[in-house]
Amino acid sequence: MIIPFSDLITKITKKEKYNESYYNIGELRNVLNICDANEILIADDCFLSPFYVNAESTYNIHWLDFSITHVNESNMDMVLSERARGVGGKDIVKLLYVEILYPNISFPITRLQDYVNFLYNSDEVKEEVILALGKQDENFKFDANNLYLTVY
Repeated sequence: MIIPFSDLITKITKKEKYNESYYNIGELRNVLNICDANEILIADDCFLSPFYVNAESTYNIHWLDFSITHVNESNMDMVLSERARGVGGKDIVKLLYVEILYPNISFPITRLQDYVNFLYNSDEVKEEVILALGKQDENFKFDANNLYLTVY
């Protein structure tokens, strides 16, 4: 079955803050987990940027942006070499970058599932948020349910 990415995102509660729309990663994870692993997504070029959003703060975890790009020919090697330096290696870059070669318009839903599960369960994400926001509030407690995505 083919699922438009826009249909998935409309099933998730949208939080508005500072003229930006944020979609809860935990809810997206739940929606994706009921999808069959053989399903595919169609999407326009876009990127998803993760944020930690609570009542006091909005923190962008920009180094983990997920990019969906349509291309005529693969440039995965270039992307791997350029981005791997800044994000901790090629395995993470492969998780963050989806390249769709024309004339294809889709990619396996498992790619988005893997990304969302990584964000939700990542000790690296948790540690970064605690380090950044714990400086402002010594009583800060990380809650994965405060992880959100913006779609650009």
